Amino acid sequence: MNIANKLTFFRVIVVPFIVVFFVVDTGIQGIQEDFLKIAAAVLFILGAISDGMDGYYARKYGMTSNFGKLWDPIADKILVSSTLICLLYYKMILPYTAIIIISREFFVSGLRLVSIEQGKVIAASRLGKWKTTFQLIHIITLLVFVSFEICFLRFLTNNHYTNLFNANYFYIIRLLEGLSIFFTVYSGLDYYIKNRKIEK
Repeated sequence: MNIANKLTFFRVIVVPFIVVFFVVDTGIQGIQEDFLKIAAAVLFILGAISDGMDGYYARKYGMTSNFGKLWDPIADKILVSSTLICLLYYKMILPYTAIIIISREFFVSGLRLVSIEQGKVIAASRLGKWKTTFQLIHIITLLVFVSFEICFLRFLTNNHYTNLFNANYFYIIRLLEGLSIFFTVYSGLDYYIKNRKIEK
């Protein structure tokens, strides 16, 4: 297994840790649970970085393979979908956002499975990569806010700065959420239009 595929596999490995760190109830309120949520955020960011690095190594050093074409988008889906469910659990995202994104991932995965049966591997498209990029940025922004709130906001005594930060954060998140949904739907339609022949 080359380094590009190892980086892809890394994204799959970190998912259980992200989920456990995010939703585990230690029974101890405060620093311990806060630390676990920050650890989950760090792991997700590392997973997101690995998404860019595996593509870089694959292109630069000619490490492209059918394994990478298949598992790179699958690893992205596992990472994003699992984290979205965790965020939904804490009501940090709107339900329809998670439903649209996860439904699209199942839909495209279904197309890929059918194509594999016909001896064809559908690689991630440029639109699919943009979709993943905005999804990752959206989720990272949410996780960074959680970490920032844990580390700093709760200690601020001046409500003006806290409210100002929350207001700006709200608009940024809504913008990123809108872009994520747009590219999620658009890329899903693009996959279907380009690969609808595999249904026949």
